[in-house]
Amino acid sequence: MGPVQPPQRKGRMPQYARGQLEQLQTKFDELEQTGVFQRPEDLNVVAEYLNPSFLVKKKSGGFRLVTAFSDVGRYSKPQPSLMPDVDSTLRKIACWRYIIVSDLSQSFYQIPLAKSSLKYCGVATPFKGVRIYTRCAMGMPGSETALEELMCRVLGDLLQNGCVAKIADDLYCGGNTPTELLSNWRKVLTALDKCDLRLAAKKTIISPVSTTILGWIWSRGSIRASPHRIAALSSCTPPKTVRDLRAFIGSYKMLSRVIEGSASILAPLESITAGNQSSSPVVWSESLTTSFYHAQEALSSNKSIVIPKPEDLLWIVTDGSVKMNALGATLYALVTTNCFLLVSSAQRPENIKLLGSPAKLKHCPSSPPSNILLLISSSPSSKLVS
Repeated sequence: MGPVQPPQRKGRMPQYARGQLEQLQTKFDELEQTGVFQRPEDLNVVAEYLNPSFLVKKKSGGFRLVTAFSDVGRYSKPQPSLMPDVDSTLRKIACWRYIIVSDLSQSFYQIPLAKSSLKYCGVATPFKGVRIYTRCAMGMPGSETALEELMCRVLGDLLQNGCVAKIADDLYCGGNTPTELLSNWRKVLTALDKCDLRLAAKKTIISPVSTTILGWIWSRGSIRASPHRIAALSSCTPPKTVRDLRAFIGSYKMLSRVIEGSASILAPLESITAGNQSSSPVVWSESLTTSFYHAQEALSSNKSIVIPKPEDLLWIVTDGSVKMNALGATLYALVTTNCFLLVSSAQRPENIKLLGSPAKLKHCPSSPPSNILLLISSSPSSKLVS
């Protein structure tokens, strides 16, 4: 809790019918039996703040108990933590040829609350009085960082070895062979069992041919854009305001890694948003409308890409265009006898911050780059060495 204490707050109950109130009470009773809730007198705590609770329908059926901690969260000062982002997690997952996808079972309920925080985590039940959270809950201030620290303590060595990736309560275990995958999975289960952590069996997928991960389609060591993302952008109408156009461009750039020439495609649209206020209307000229629909058509040509492993031979093919006023490079990986596209990028000259000889390519992998070849004018010109 921060330096300012939250004011005392009375309980509030959602405007539910009698049947829904009984369902809400049943959820409280179920969680009280598992130790998530306790009576204040059993904890020797006086509840100073009561947070409202609701029922939220699950996609799989049934209801979930949700508590709103937004008001008390304004006064809290939780411990910061380094949270994993989607891009770094996706890079680690994409290079595996075999994968197991799982999910922690009731992950937040497995983290106990500090004694000093209990008085701010009270709830009012429909019929049985006040109860107090004794465990973390989704949406509780600091719960995400607490879960992140917990998983780092349990799986830190496996994360360092690169055989496990995680984000929130989603867990991914991978390998390049079935034997390696089995060995890594046993290590994960052993580490979780020692700490009495459990996985959700219904959400565990073992060695799928392809699966959706973080909005991308993973398939045997390659990733491609999800059809749902492509469909949403390719079917939308031209935005009416600069704010909406910037949102379209931002969503488009999320897919730029699998769309060839995305920088030149978005250049006409970006020039309209530059220096304009978000509420300003967009004046759609004939050329600008053509550029917008061309960007939508380019979405259908998205490609699958792979993330290279340290032993793969990498090829950097550079090129420039006077007509398009852009410089670009394409990165390929030679895996066995097949060549895969890794990433293709193009930038206008004013956006290029790093130019010069191959020795100045500081963005190359930090490991000894003896397996990286730079090709200029379609012919091998030099081999990068450390």
